[in-house]
Amino acid sequence: MFDDIENIFGTREAAVAGEAVTLGPLTFHIGESGPRSIAWAGVELVRAVDFPIRDDEWRTVPTRTLEAAAIGGEGEYQYRRTFASKDGSIEGRFVLEASATGRVRSRLELTIMKDVRLCRAGFTILHPIAGLAGEPLTIRQHDGSRTETRFPLMIQPSQPATDIVGMHYAIQGCEADITMDGDVFEMEDQRNWSDASYKTYGKTESFPLAYDVRAGERIDQTLTLDFRGAHSSAGAATRSPLQLTLESLPQAEDFPELAIAMDEDWDESAVPSPLDNLRRLVRIDLREDYQVEGLRGTSLPPIDLELIVADDREELANELQTLRQRLDAISVHPAHVMALPAAYLKSLSAWWHVARRRESGRDHFGSTARLSRSADRGRGAYKFYRVQSLPSRSVDRRLRHPWDDRNCSCRR
Repeated sequence: MFDDIENIFGTREAAVAGEAVTLGPLTFHIGESGPRSIAWAGVELVRAVDFPIRDDEWRTVPTRTLEAAAIGGEGEYQYRRTFASKDGSIEGRFVLEASATGRVRSRLELTIMKDVRLCRAGFTILHPIAGLAGEPLTIRQHDGSRTETRFPLMIQPSQPATDIVGMHYAIQGCEADITMDGDVFEMEDQRNWSDASYKTYGKTESFPLAYDVRAGERIDQTLTLDFRGAHSSAGAATRSPLQLTLESLPQAEDFPELAIAMDEDWDESAVPSPLDNLRRLVRIDLREDYQVEGLRGTSLPPIDLELIVADDREELANELQTLRQRLDAISVHPAHVMALPAAYLKSLSAWWHVARRRESGRDHFGSTARLSRSADRGRGAYKFYRVQSLPSRSVDRRLRHPWDDRNCSCRR
């Protein structure tokens, strides 16, 4: 039972089933985290409205429900939940009111009970990819202006839209108009992390770093979703069975080399035949028990190793020496090896943010920071970046490289 739950949800904590609500053409599911699968006339227009609280390490702050109640009437529905974080630092109240006329209004009130550092607290909205990718999007800004744009068709690394206090879009003749009060929002393309949605969330000046919130402060946000229109099949995507085909190009083209990311104990027989000639990118945590026997065999394509190693130099050297001996014993010779000290895995996004926020050649902390791109390595599959001359004295000690207090650098 546990194994099935973990495979489906990625955790051994079972998902709480939500209540299905139908108000005329408006349907959704409601649970502790807010409404999901919000549809009008059978068309999903919003995937979810949620209000996760992220601590200073971007972990979700667990909460406990103090009281929850739902009231239904003819064409009306209301859901209320009061809750508190398990550490007692935050108390909250969520109220949802929905009507068969097509309006869903959610209000969130968070009260800070003691000083805390957070990365995010407030509403997030998930918009579906199906029916919206490449389609028109109207954004309302806080100064009253409007911007006509489109949801990105291809995966977009940067924010598709910023400075959002309202938006309007449509899927198959059904329209969604969303108004935000209490904060300014921005959007990101969740397909960058393999999620099938666009996410709109409240922005913070310190992003992606944490910010201080003092006892007594309040966060008060309201989302108003208005739906209208009639379902039309025009423009609806026709679905066909998924097929994967790799073909040789008729002429040489510059295209990034593809690779399959895998664990060291992955069974090679599970790799689909069209992909069996692709380079393998194998991540191994040398601080833990691991096995490399699955990499044995001369029929495998080139192998690149991404190694998580200890922060201590002496321990790191021993780990690498042991790995080399084990690889030699099975005649495996990687094409590339990337050693990632564990501290780097926690500091990369923060260093990257520092470099991005430099102004007029100076970084956020007032010291010169230069972003340089080195030459391509190997066959062009990897590019390395370095942030140089970061001021260690001004940075949270958790972000400093344990080997060098004077001049920190990180690579990507």
